Amino acid sequence: MFLATAGAAWVLSQMPRVPSKSDQQTVLSTDSPAVLSAGDFNTEATLNTFKWAQNDTEKYIVAYRRTTDLQTYEAPVYIDYCDFDEETKQLICLWTAVTEATRPPVQIEMLDILGTHQPSILVRGMKGSQQTLTVFYGAAEQLTPWKKIANLAIEGTISIEKTERRPAYHNGTAPGQSFSIVARGYDPEGTTTLDSMETRYQYNPELEQYEQRASVKIAGTAIEQQKLQEVRNGGRKAGERFIDGLWSMVNQQGVKQYIFFDSKEQEIIFYDGDIEQLFNWVNGTVQANGINIATSNNRITTLKRNIFIEFESLNRIRMRVAEDVQLKMGIGTSWDGSYQRSERETEQSVPTVNASTIQAQYQGTIGKLTFSLDGSYFLVSGTTTQKGKYSFYRLNNQQVLELRPDSKPRELYTVESTEEKNLILYPIKLGSQGIQTQRGGSFTLVLQP
Repeated sequence: MFLATAGAAWVLSQMPRVPSKSDQQTVLSTDSPAVLSAGDFNTEATLNTFKWAQNDTEKYIVAYRRTTDLQTYEAPVYIDYCDFDEETKQLICLWTAVTEATRPPVQIEMLDILGTHQPSILVRGMKGSQQTLTVFYGAAEQLTPWKKIANLAIEGTISIEKTERRPAYHNGTAPGQSFSIVARGYDPEGTTTLDSMETRYQYNPELEQYEQRASVKIAGTAIEQQKLQEVRNGGRKAGERFIDGLWSMVNQQGVKQYIFFDSKEQEIIFYDGDIEQLFNWVNGTVQANGINIATSNNRITTLKRNIFIEFESLNRIRMRVAEDVQLKMGIGTSWDGSYQRSERETEQSVPTVNASTIQAQYQGTIGKLTFSLDGSYFLVSGTTTQKGKYSFYRLNNQQVLELRPDSKPRELYTVESTEEKNLILYPIKLGSQGIQTQRGGSFTLVLQP
C-alpha cells in the first residue's frame, strides 16, 4: 500500500520538521543515510511532499529548491527520498536526485508505470513555459538513488496512457504491461502554428529507459493550446472554472459514468446509472497540468476522496481517484479514466484550417515580399533581408497570413484582397477568444507583374 496526500499543506502539517536544504546538501553528500534533526524546516524551499507507506514503514518524498536558489526564477528542483524512524521521530534521507523541473507548481505521484508491482516516482513541474516529467525507478529498500528512466520537457502536455492490465497482474501473480508516455506540443515543422506533434514514448527494458517510438502530426490546435495555457497559468480559480460542469466516460464494462463539478456550490456528484454519490468540495491544489481536489462525502464525512485531474484538451480531462487517501499500487478505482465534456458544456470548436501557398511578388511600405509555392518567403527592405516560412488559411471566417521568420517571432495578419488582387494586411494576435486586432493600423501590398 502507499499513501498519497492531497497536497503539500496537509503533509507539512503532519510530517516531522526537516532542516533547511542548504544545510541538508552537505549531509546528503556522504555515503551513509542522513539522519535529519527536527528543528530547522524551511517551508519556503519546499515545493511539495508525498507521503506513502510500505511494509509498515512511512516514507517521504520531498521536492524542493535549494535555499541559495530561492531568489532565482528558474533553478533546479530536487527530490529527497526519506524514511521516517518511529523510534527517534526523525527522517532518514536515503538519497537525493535532480529533476527536469526548474520552477513550481511541482506534483509528485507514485505509480506502477512499468507493471512490475514496484511503484515509480513521477515528478511533474515547469521549466520556463515547458511542462516537465521525470520518472525514477528502483528497489524500495535501495539506499542509492533510483534510476532516472524518463526525463521530458515540452511546450504542451505530457500524460501517462494507462492500458488495462490482465487479471493476473491485479492478483499479483504476473507482471503487467508498461504504460506509455504521450507528449503533445507545438510542431516546429508544421505548416502553421495551429499544427502540433504527438510523440509516444515506450519503456525499453534492455536500455532501462523510455525511448521515442512514434510521432504523429496533428493539425489545428493553436487556439486550444492557447486556452489551455491560460487555464494552467490562471491559478486555482481558473482550474476550477475549467472543470465546472458535466463530464462522462464509458468504463471497461461499457457503463457510462458521469461526474458533475460545481465549484460555486462546492459539490461534486458521481453517478454511474444506479448510484449517485455527493461529495463536498473541501479544497483544490494547482498542479503542473491540472488540479487536485480533496473531497469528503456529504453524509459520511470520514469517507474522503482525493481527485487528481489532468487537462488533456479543452473538452477532455484524465482523472484518478484515491479513496480515503489510500491507493493500492497499480490498482485504480472504477472512476479512473479519460472523461469527455458533456455536449451541452462543450465550448465552441476550434476553427478548421485550410492552409495554402502562392507564387507571387508584392511591393509595399515594408519592402518587396516574394511568396513561393514551397511555403517559403523572402522580404527585402532597404539593405536588410528576411526569409522564412508562410501560409494563408481561414480562421473564424477570416483570411489569415502567418509569417514565420527564421530568426524572429512569428507575425500574424488578417488579409483583405482588392479587385486589383492587392493585399491589405492588419496585424493581429491569437488569444483565447480567437483573433485580436493589434495596434499599428494596416498596410497595403501591391501585386507586381
